Amino acid sequence: MFARLTTSFEIMDKLDLVDRDMNMAKVYGIDYESVMTRGSQFRVEAILSKISKSCDYLLLSAGPQQVKDQNQLEVIPLVIEPDKQFYTDPVVVVDFQSLYPSLIIAYNLCYSTCLGKIEQTHSDRKLGVYRISPNIKTFFGHPLNHSLTPSEQAEIFDSIIIAPNLCCFLKPSIKVGLLPKMLREILNTRIMVKKSMKNYGKSSKIYKMLHARQLALKLIANVTYGYTAAGFSGRMPSVELADSVVSLGRQTIESALERINERESSVGTKVVYGDTDSLFILCQGASLEKAFEIGQSIAKEVTSLSPFPMELKFEKVYHPCVTLAKKRYCGWMYEKFGEEPQLEAKGIEIIRRDNCDALQQI
Repeated sequence: MFARLTTSFEIMDKLDLVDRDMNMAKVYGIDYESVMTRGSQFRVEAILSKISKSCDYLLLSAGPQQVKDQNQLEVIPLVIEPDKQFYTDPVVVVDFQSLYPSLIIAYNLCYSTCLGKIEQTHSDRKLGVYRISPNIKTFFGHPLNHSLTPSEQAEIFDSIIIAPNLCCFLKPSIKVGLLPKMLREILNTRIMVKKSMKNYGKSSKIYKMLHARQLALKLIANVTYGYTAAGFSGRMPSVELADSVVSLGRQTIESALERINERESSVGTKVVYGDTDSLFILCQGASLEKAFEIGQSIAKEVTSLSPFPMELKFEKVYHPCVTLAKKRYCGWMYEKFGEEPQLEAKGIEIIRRDNCDALQQI
C-alpha cells in the first residue's frame, strides 16, 4: 500500500498537478476542489461575475426550458477539404492567434452589446432565451416603418457593427462589452506573465508558478466562446452571440484565403487546406528559404489589414508533406530556417507494433 501511495505522489509531482491547480484556483478566484471537479463554464463565470459586479450588472439565470427554446446554431467553422496529395513543394502554415477571443475584442461582441438580428418579420422574434415583444416598434429611437434620412442612417451605422449573420452589436465608442473587457485583461496579463518567465530558469519554482498561471489564462481565454455556445448544458448560452463569433471567423479566414490566392500568378501561392483558424499555403516552385520569406510576408500583410488585436502568425513550413483528409496530414516540419526538420503527423498512426519493420521505419 505504501509503495502504491508513493508511486501516486511521484506521478502527481512529476506532472506538477497540485501546484498547477493551486495557481489556477488563485487566477480564477475559486476553491481548489472546484478546479479539480468543476468544468470550464464555472471558471469563466467566476471571472465574468467579478467584472459584471464592478460594472453594476447581474448575470442571466435562464431556466432549462428557456435554454431549450432558443434558436438553433446556424453557422459552423470553415474547414477546407484538402486533396489527397503528396506535395514536393514547401507548404507554409499560418495561424490566427487566439482567433475567437481576438474577434470578441475586435468587434466588441458581448451579451451586453448585442442588439439582436436584423429580420424581415417582427413577429415571434428572439434574443437569446428571451422573446422580443412584437409591440417594440422602434430601432435606435426611430419607428421601424419610418424611412430614415441619410443623416439618420449614418448615425445608426456609426454606432453598430453588423456581423455576417446579420446580428448587430454596439461599437466600443458607444459601450464596451463585458466579454471584450475580460478577454483583453486576460490576454494582456498573459503577455506580462510570459515576459516575466524569461527572467527565471525552467527548473525554478517561480518559473513553474508563472507557467501555471499563464496556462490558466490561456485556457480561460480559449473556452470563453464555448461558454456562449453551450446550448445543451450551458447556464448562459446566446445563439446570436455564438453565431456572430463563428461567422466573423469564417469571414476572416475567407478574406485571407482570397488575398493569398490572388498572389498565385505572381508569387505562386495557393491555399490547399484550412481548418477553423489556420491555412496551409502551397508555394509552387519555391525553395525552402523562399517559402519562409513568403510565409512571413503573408502573415505581416494580413495582420496589417485586420482589426486589433487580431494577428496572423507564421508558424512553420512542411517540406515535403502529405494531406490525406481533414485533420489528417503529416510532413517534415521546419520551424526555423536552417534547423533540422522533425516529422510531424496529425491524425495518422505512423508507428504500430503490428506493422512490418519496413513500414515502421519508412
